[in-house]
Amino acid sequence: MNGFFDIFNDKYNNNVKVVNDIYQDKDMASYYNANSIIIDDLYFYLNNLKSADKVLEIGTGNGRIFTPLFNHGIDMYGIEPAKEMIEHIRPKELSNRVFNISLQDFISKESKIYNKVIIPATSISVFSPQEINLFISKYLDEMPFNQFELLFDFLDINFFKATDSKIYRSKLGEYRVYSANYLKEDKVYFNIYLNNGIEEKIGKSVKYIYTEDIIKNMLLKKNYNIEVTHSNNTTRMIISIKK
Repeated sequence: MNGFFDIFNDKYNNNVKVVNDIYQDKDMASYYNANSIIIDDLYFYLNNLKSADKVLEIGTGNGRIFTPLFNHGIDMYGIEPAKEMIEHIRPKELSNRVFNISLQDFISKESKIYNKVIIPATSISVFSPQEINLFISKYLDEMPFNQFELLFDFLDINFFKATDSKIYRSKLGEYRVYSANYLKEDKVYFNIYLNNGIEEKIGKSVKYIYTEDIIKNMLLKKNYNIEVTHSNNTTRMIISIKK
């Protein structure tokens, strides 16, 4: 399976240019940032973080959560594998607090100086359950703090069911844009096609579906405290480690 569906698969079969990483393409990244899913999870993080915390956000993207938390006095740092996404963070000076590395590189190289780590909904779905499980096993277990928290939220599967296979049409500058999400088993495939009359290109991203049970199964043998809440198609979890 090539990861393209409907009209996007037709374009693929007609040899339209394929962008391998939509977050590294200037036009596709701009569209993604302008049309991000609206999730009201900012207050979840504000209510659980303090100015004394040293916080790392995994997958800062365009700074949707990172920037307002910093503006509220939280000592924020971040990692973001897509350099193009970091360039959308405003004010630009904040990008100096974001490391352009992968989650795997962070696990193996980064010193454990953060007492709280957050992974917002639009970020955690980029990582596979295997990657998150590795992060929990390799990073959280070795935290030097007496108390540490991992906070994250993720979109419930019903959200993706409601938008499954719906093709949206819009404009981005001179480009006509078509985009859609396709729910396939445990993944969501985002397809996008751009055409400005001179250039055509298609791209895709794959996001993983998370459930409360998936996370809890990762933690079955861990002596962690788990707090779960639900709000507006999102599940929010706080994993606390006390030594």
